[in-house]
Amino acid sequence: MPNDQTAHYKFPLPHPEHLLSEDVDRIRESLTAADRAIYEAAQEANSALAAEATAREAAITAETTARGKEKAATDAAIEDTLVLALAGL
Repeated sequence: MPNDQTAHYKFPLPHPEHLLSEDVDRIRESLTAADRAIYEAAQEANSALAAEATAREAAITAETTARGKEKAATDAAIEDTLVLALAGL
């Protein structure tokens, strides 16, 4: 009995010389394996997207914090300059 398989994942393929009863199990095995491979790839993609979203949120938070500190420092420097200017120094 020929044992044809797909090129990459080695899923069993039906063959013209097989009886239908022989190929049913092979097709079932292939579909189950393909379903598992697709599911695992989707899970990996979802995990990667979640990690990227978390990293982006952290980067945005860090930038917002840094900009807030920079603005506070700039505002303080402007206020000091105004006080000195009003004092005539």
